[in-house]
Amino acid sequence: MRRNKNKKIIILSLIGILILMTVGYAAFQTNLDIKGTSKVSSNWDIRITNVKAGTIMGDAEQAKQPTWNELTASVEANLYQKGDSIEYIITVENKGTIDAILNNINAKETTNEAIKFTYSGVNKNDKLYKGESTEIIVKIEYNPDFNGTPEIGSAEINITLEYIQAIVGGIEITNPNLYVSSSGNDETGIGSKTNPYKTIKKAYEEVKEEGTIYIMDDITQTETLNFSKNKNITLTSYGVEHSIIRENKLTESIIYQTAGNLTLNNIIIDGNNIEAKSALLVLNNNDAILNINDNTIIKNGNNQLIYANEENPSSDTLGGGICANHGILNISNSKVLNNQSDYGGGIYANSLININDSTISYNTSKSNGGGITANSNVQIKSSEVSHNTTTGAGGGMYTIGNEINLISVNFSDNSADLTGGGIFSQKHLDISENSNISNNKAKQPGGGIKFLCNTNYECTGLYIKNSTISNNTAYNGGGLEFSNSVIKISSSNISNNTATEYAGGMHITSFKEALFENIIVNGNKAVYGGGINTSGVTAGLTLNINNSQIKNNTATGNAGGIRIDRVSVVANGTTISDNKAPNYAGLTCRGDKDIPVKFIFNGNTIRNNIATGETGGIFITNYCTYTRNSGTVCGNKPTNSYETHATCPTT
Repeated sequence: MRRNKNKKIIILSLIGILILMTVGYAAFQTNLDIKGTSKVSSNWDIRITNVKAGTIMGDAEQAKQPTWNELTASVEANLYQKGDSIEYIITVENKGTIDAILNNINAKETTNEAIKFTYSGVNKNDKLYKGESTEIIVKIEYNPDFNGTPEIGSAEINITLEYIQAIVGGIEITNPNLYVSSSGNDETGIGSKTNPYKTIKKAYEEVKEEGTIYIMDDITQTETLNFSKNKNITLTSYGVEHSIIRENKLTESIIYQTAGNLTLNNIIIDGNNIEAKSALLVLNNNDAILNINDNTIIKNGNNQLIYANEENPSSDTLGGGICANHGILNISNSKVLNNQSDYGGGIYANSLININDSTISYNTSKSNGGGITANSNVQIKSSEVSHNTTTGAGGGMYTIGNEINLISVNFSDNSADLTGGGIFSQKHLDISENSNISNNKAKQPGGGIKFLCNTNYECTGLYIKNSTISNNTAYNGGGLEFSNSVIKISSSNISNNTATEYAGGMHITSFKEALFENIIVNGNKAVYGGGINTSGVTAGLTLNINNSQIKNNTATGNAGGIRIDRVSVVANGTTISDNKAPNYAGLTCRGDKDIPVKFIFNGNTIRNNIATGETGGIFITNYCTYTRNSGTVCGNKPTNSYETHATCPTT
């Protein structure tokens, strides 16, 4: 009995129609004379041979039994409420003598928003060989996302399958779909769904210039797949996601690409944690492109090759999951997980990398770059790099690339035994659009970020905009440590980072140009310089801080807010407040004989900073010249001669 019999019943009646277009029939129904002595009849006959109901969910029901003729199938169903759905299995058979290929699929949906339909089982470029059949599964369901009142009545859904002959004028139609199964056969198989090949190698050889290879079940790979021809290949799972698994004795890569365009869709490349001497995927030609898309997972690569122990090792042997030595690597909506290597636990790259909407996690390296090592240009957008580790530098990423652009990224929970828990960068690093660098750890400087311009490189600097660096930990520079180039940070938050020695928030050791604008440095902790610590090594360096807040930072030694050491600071419209330290809670400034410095105070507020010992607000000593052009110093404890008000004015 229907659950809603006492309610007004809303019935969605659906008519689903499948139409077969069989282009080329007339050309192949004629008799062909061979040498004038015999006749061969070639017959073009693609037809629907059966339609039956499959899985039925909820209160869905057939309104009538399916009907069909050779080229058309019709189904009709009733849906009553969310959770109702029905599947129809439609069999298409090639009863002729000519191989066919599915040239196009045209699905025309109903305009009724309460109805959702999907189809599966067939793909464009599928071959339908003579004597074989295929099944199309059509699912009609009450749209779970629809919350309105549905239209009552029927709604028509059309699917048109256009088949053409696979060979025209003696030339085979290119761009076929080929199928591979562990139960297939390379000798007797023809690469169809019902008679697949056994190996990907065989399918790759059979593709002329462009095609899709469908993996029908898990494949254990016993030898490296060499993609060495200028072909456009898509390798994808058929139905649910399947795996290509490294066999125990395969110590080289699973895929080695030196030509063409290879796309991996919805597939798992599994290294099976087998000790090897190469990454799972190797890209090694400047003209080759590797695309990793659509929920593909690269995991469990275990590259045990140690760079220092090899004589002149090739860079195409590095990386645990992926080695992009030459070419272009594009990763979208995919994951690189649980791989390990000497350099680049997840990814090692000498070539261009683009990563979008993806995850690089739980990878490990022995030298540098737990998640990624890149000696190339990198763009990472809307992605996560997390829980990667290294015994060297750059827990999340180690890079000396010319252009490193991180857009809306999350670098979190990475760790390095040396420096740069989240990121180690040496040339150019641009972080923007609500990126988050958080909960990373380094035993040496730079918990979140370590930027060190090597004098051998032409460095363009560190640029951070509209982003957050928080809850990172290091020896110096809990949030970040910077040296030797240009640093510009704007509209960003440096908060709750910790250093066990200098600079809970930021440690700026030397620079060519430094500008902080509209930033918040809040809640950071260190022994010296809770919020910011500067320590210059050459004369003439000036840090500009504009319209910013440095507040609630703590030092257990001195300088809760800012510790200025051998660097001049010009502050405009900035507030330094509520910082704490035993001495010099707000700000301390010092130079030396060779590097005298200035602290220029323009329209700032320094207030309510608390020291348990000496000087709550400003402490000026040793070759530091203090100039206050305007602004307020008030409410700091203990007070000194730099206070402008005994109590802070109300605002």
